Amino acid sequence: MKINEDNKNDDVSEKFIFTQLGDASFFKNIFQKENMALIEKWGLAPNTDLFKMRFNLQFDLKNLDKFLLDMFNDVTFRNTFTPIGLVTIPDNEKFIKNISFKKLGCKSANLDILDVMYENQLVNKETGIACLL
Repeated sequence: MKINEDNKNDDVSEKFIFTQLGDASFFKNIFQKENMALIEKWGLAPNTDLFKMRFNLQFDLKNLDKFLLDMFNDVTFRNTFTPIGLVTIPDNEKFIKNISFKKLGCKSANLDILDVMYENQLVNKETGIACLL
């Protein structure tokens, strides 16, 4: 992901606004020993920070660039998100004006690869809802 900085944001249309929801306690299952082992397998632990956010507008994949710009320029997101080395968010007085990204391809045509989420009780198989308890 490549980000260009500017001193102002010229977009005057309606913006995505992000609100942080609760704390990481609703991710309790992810911190179980068995699940942490899986996360460590991909090098995501122990430096993993989890947070959940809500946004105010309907997401449309055709406007992904606008979503990303609004997300990286949102004060709540910027104060919550600890960027990994690939993304640097400028100081609060600067805004990101341009963003470029590359959509990744998908080589799997079925969802069998997600069965591990059901097997480890991270997601309820009948409802598809994350298991928070």
